[in-house]
Amino acid sequence: MTALRRFMTGSAVAGTALVASFFATGLVKDVQFARAETKVENTREQLAQVEDLATVFRNVGKVVEPSVVNINVTKSVRTSARLPFDDDMLRKFFPDRDGDGEPDVPDELDQPMQGTGSGVIMEVKDNVAYIITNNHVAGGATELKVTLIDGRVLSNAKVVGTDPKTDLAVVKVDADHVMGAKWGNSDELQKGDWIMAFGSPFGYIGSMTHGIVSALNRNNIGILGTMGYENFIQVDAPINPGNSGGPLVNVHGEVVGINTAIASVTGGFAGVGFAIPSNQAKVVYQQLRDKGKITRGYLGVAIDDVKNPKNPQAARVVKEIGYEGKDGIFVWQVPGDGPSKGILEPGDVITKLNGKDVTDVQALRNEIASMAPGTEAKLQVVREGKTKDLPLLPRPRRRR
Repeated sequence: MTALRRFMTGSAVAGTALVASFFATGLVKDVQFARAETKVENTREQLAQVEDLATVFRNVGKVVEPSVVNINVTKSVRTSARLPFDDDMLRKFFPDRDGDGEPDVPDELDQPMQGTGSGVIMEVKDNVAYIITNNHVAGGATELKVTLIDGRVLSNAKVVGTDPKTDLAVVKVDADHVMGAKWGNSDELQKGDWIMAFGSPFGYIGSMTHGIVSALNRNNIGILGTMGYENFIQVDAPINPGNSGGPLVNVHGEVVGINTAIASVTGGFAGVGFAIPSNQAKVVYQQLRDKGKITRGYLGVAIDDVKNPKNPQAARVVKEIGYEGKDGIFVWQVPGDGPSKGILEPGDVITKLNGKDVTDVQALRNEIASMAPGTEAKLQVVREGKTKDLPLLPRPRRRR
């Protein structure tokens, strides 16, 4: 009897397990994703302790790759209407509506163009993934397809907003079982630090390269034009066509930059790549995600470099005031309607912004642009030989 009861009990348990298994099939993905998240978090903790360099690279790959995406883009491009037709064929497609005896062929036509780039998921809210990438990848897109590391292709991606002045864009896509990467502090980077670049060079999804930080604060390169906010991290990690928009990460698996460009005569990798610092990218990302546009503050002053002034008047006044420093920003005019009126004075030399040295006009401009709207700027200036700390609230620039 005891054996029979054991058999009946075992059969009941087995039957219950079978039913539970049947109804649990819908939870498999949730369980797998939960395990993947746990694995990522556990690996993050390990990264703080590992000493073997190969282990670091492997673990960084495990942490970052789930958030890296490939982006296929279709854009409509205006091209010259050079059609391979003779006049008789043209008349069939473009009739003579103006009566001049010639077919009315347009000067330009909209032509679809396809391209590919990379991006990185930085946030997931209610099964909506927010991806940061380059403006030159996603800007002006008429169609976007996002490929995840697990092979899924998502066709419902939309551009949330773009910022040509930093070459950044934010894309959102409906997706489940995805996870965001973690922002790092690009201000902590130093020349010689190990970094890794992720993306889809030449369409090879899931690629990873490594190298070191070659230089910091590269500006006036000309990649973004005269009105762009250039403040690039220079790296020797291979960055090739298709890497654009992918993450540059540190040895802790944190995103410290967005891969953007290469310096090359041929267009291929030549050992010099550029990435947008994460502290700059994060501010742009947050504004584009929330508002779809960028609002930047400005100081409203006429300034010039102390080291290499471009304005002859500014150069003369710098000598007259007897400023002995090698770096700084000389203020030579304060317009009456600017946010600096009554705070800064002509002849001031700005030496620090928020505790950081400012070496040239571009560096100051980049720092102000990277500050969130409404944030107070703490300036340190030298005025008549004395150092002063001046608080100033940059005003949003009027659109023209």
